[in-house]
Amino acid sequence: MVAIKRNPQNTNYLQPTKFTVVFPKISTVTYFCTKTNIPQLSSNQTIQPNPFVDLKRPGDKLQYGTFDIEFIVDEDMWSYQVLHDWIRGYTFPCSFDEYKNMDRKSFYSLYSPQPQYSDAFLTILTGLNNPKLSVKFVDAFPVSLSQITFDTSSSAEETIHASASFVYQLFNIERS
Repeated sequence: MVAIKRNPQNTNYLQPTKFTVVFPKISTVTYFCTKTNIPQLSSNQTIQPNPFVDLKRPGDKLQYGTFDIEFIVDEDMWSYQVLHDWIRGYTFPCSFDEYKNMDRKSFYSLYSPQPQYSDAFLTILTGLNNPKLSVKFVDAFPVSLSQITFDTSSSAEETIHASASFVYQLFNIERS
């Protein structure tokens, strides 16, 4: 008879500061990202009619939450502007040329067949900063970009942060 092992192989805790985020379209976000998430995943349910009580059955559609990042805004506002131009490019509020020129905004977009999308990668690190898991977001694009607030009552040591939310087709978790 085989003994049941109930003790986990790895007893190290997941640490909230051990991650990197990479968007090929927004190269600087890797250095300035301070907060992110692995989004919520949910499924709908279907109801099977029954004369006595309706039975709940597993659904057939996945619903993903948004992939959110918070980042420090650098002095040149590079990450913020790339996100701004990305959203403006695929919505082209002023002219069709904004969409046409969207693929010239970053080196990554020059070689992308669909410049409105970018894959994104969230890498979870071990306590020794080695990659442990990678979450790949397929065909992500930003749907919101926060405001930037300037405040003369703040100290010079405080940094300005912005946040963005992305939707995507799906995400996959891969072990390193």
